[in-house]
Amino acid sequence: MGRVLRDRARPPPLADDPRFLGNADRVAHRAELDAVVTETTVRLSAAELVERLDEARIAHAGQRTLQEFSAHEQLRSRARWAPFDSPVGELIGLVPPVTDRGHTPGRLRPVPALGEHTDAVLSWLDAPLERAPQGGTACPRN
Repeated sequence: MGRVLRDRARPPPLADDPRFLGNADRVAHRAELDAVVTETTVRLSAAELVERLDEARIAHAGQRTLQEFSAHEQLRSRARWAPFDSPVGELIGLVPPVTDRGHTPGRLRPVPALGEHTDAVLSWLDAPLERAPQGGTACPRN
């Protein structure tokens, strides 16, 4: 990536600068390289920068707003959204990135109501609910 950045993204001439020849060199002189990259890119519009990165075949991505992220075509086309129930009604959420044998659930598991599983959790901890401090939680015994 270093040579591609130097040769195609068009920063000041760096191709023969020994500070930036190899990855270890670039890491050792990171502050200087960051300054060169900043100095080069700050003068470019976003469209110009994207064009240069594309031209240089350097991977990049733009920062999206939450609305832009949720409307992303890949998430829709790959069915990565699914409904789920919650105490406030039905919501839509992202399907987990890892699914069982590629099976995408048609509906996600519901969000529990506040306190819905308290008894089960305290029982699992071997601490009966009546021993829990008022407004607190019980701790398991050692």
